[in-house]
Amino acid sequence: MTGHHTHSHLTYPFSLFSFGRYGQATSAEHQVHRDWLGSIFEDVDAKPNKNLHPVIQEFQQLIEITPRVYVLLETMFEEVPQKPPYSNDPSGYPRIRDYRHFLQILNHLLTTAPSWSDKSERSVPVGLPISAILDWPISTPGGYAAFLDPDINKMIKKVLNAWSAYLQSPDSAHVLNDSPSGWFGTHNRANLAEVARVGACSRSATIGNKALAFEEMFVCDPSAPYHGYKSWDGFFTRKFRENARPVASPDDDNVIVNACESRPYCVRRDAKARDKFWLKHQPYSVLDMLAHDQLATKFVGGTVYQAFL
Repeated sequence: MTGHHTHSHLTYPFSLFSFGRYGQATSAEHQVHRDWLGSIFEDVDAKPNKNLHPVIQEFQQLIEITPRVYVLLETMFEEVPQKPPYSNDPSGYPRIRDYRHFLQILNHLLTTAPSWSDKSERSVPVGLPISAILDWPISTPGGYAAFLDPDINKMIKKVLNAWSAYLQSPDSAHVLNDSPSGWFGTHNRANLAEVARVGACSRSATIGNKALAFEEMFVCDPSAPYHGYKSWDGFFTRKFRENARPVASPDDDNVIVNACESRPYCVRRDAKARDKFWLKHQPYSVLDMLAHDQLATKFVGGTVYQAFL
């Protein structure tokens, strides 16, 4: 069952709370995390005086003129344990040191489009790059407090909006190439098609006995630069060709169709109006999830379905 778009593997390896909340990561996942952060640290530390994006300048100003925000963020980074795997990885890369280092990394990510990674595709769930760099500090007591702060959350939203604008720009399309780290390398393109065929009925995913290729499943132009996609976002939200992925039971209201390509994570029944949703077993708090909207009470006692992209 699916909607009209598909989302595939990003090179950024972790979901927002993959270590801190979703259970123990494997040693392979820790290594992918360290490798990815290490490469980012190398790029950032090689250019310590790089001009900051306007939204990062705004974030820096908020931190430096607002004592509450400064203390929350500095405490968050200080509370990360000073021991492996949280301090230095085997290659010697340090963790994020303080808010200035954090802002430099965010500044780098704002003009970075996701590239393909065989290693992360095989090993771990996917997520946003900002999630990966915060994976450890956000799970500290200071991290919980920081990301309950409305001013910090407003700035994070501005940062994500700025990154979104970049990913919708032509500048982000350069990763849609046929190199080993590009999304249209021979192996990479075949893997994208294989993932898209998962869950599809055999008639929609094949021609005769032959599995459909990427360009046969998705609207694109293989002869055009970047397969005709104008940006990374255009590729990420690519459309299926007609009948490549028919919607399951369109006339049966008892069948719920996924809003996007995703992996089921959790189904929770009888969701409470108020609950400690940050605990290990993730009881859900309806009022908090819906920001105390006037319609929130209508969903109390309902069923929550959660999935990973």
